[in-house]
Amino acid sequence: MTRLAFSVGVAALVTSLALYTNAAAVTVLYVLPDRLDVDGNPMPTPMLTAKPSVFLQQTMVVSAVGPVESGLTKYEVKRVESGYIYSAADKTETLDKPPRTIIFNVEQGDGKILRIKGDPSVEQQLPDGSSWSIVGTDLECTLDDAKERGVCIGANLHADLTTITSGTQTVVATQTESIGTTFTGDVVPFATLSSGAAHSLSVPYKALIAALVPVAFGAFVLL
Repeated sequence: MTRLAFSVGVAALVTSLALYTNAAAVTVLYVLPDRLDVDGNPMPTPMLTAKPSVFLQQTMVVSAVGPVESGLTKYEVKRVESGYIYSAADKTETLDKPPRTIIFNVEQGDGKILRIKGDPSVEQQLPDGSSWSIVGTDLECTLDDAKERGVCIGANLHADLTTITSGTQTVVATQTESIGTTFTGDVVPFATLSSGAAHSLSVPYKALIAALVPVAFGAFVLL
């Protein structure tokens, strides 16, 4: 099955999102994977210019769930995608689309270990004829002392439907494929949640764009 580049882009963000805590607040971070060429050499970061760019319009909601057995604290991260922003030198347009939601959990404490887990979804057909899927993740990331760089080890999870026939009965089940992954990248913050707060934090797309600059969505999906 051919997977859309969009799914890969989602994985790049979902599998690298994390949270960092201090006494006063929780700062949402993610490890942006290094861009490498086919030989493993660093590639220059794409810069935003006056040329047309396309950004994903989305809202991020971060909620504290509570402590887990490992002693870490679990947070739920919910991304609601609702369209695209087309930006050019002379105009900006919004292209709405049916909302879709991606949910995953982050477990972390005051140390340098971050655990990121999210379930994959099977490919779904959209009304416009296109399709999409969510790439899940099961990662453990270790940040450096300054929390400026991170190394993530684990797996990306892909889900597909499979048909199982037993006698006269046929069952359609979801089969999950685990593909190992390891990457290193920069730790980048883009939201803060008050420590101990019971409320969720919503981050509009402009805040996400500010955090991802100078990476445009069109370049981001190629990670």
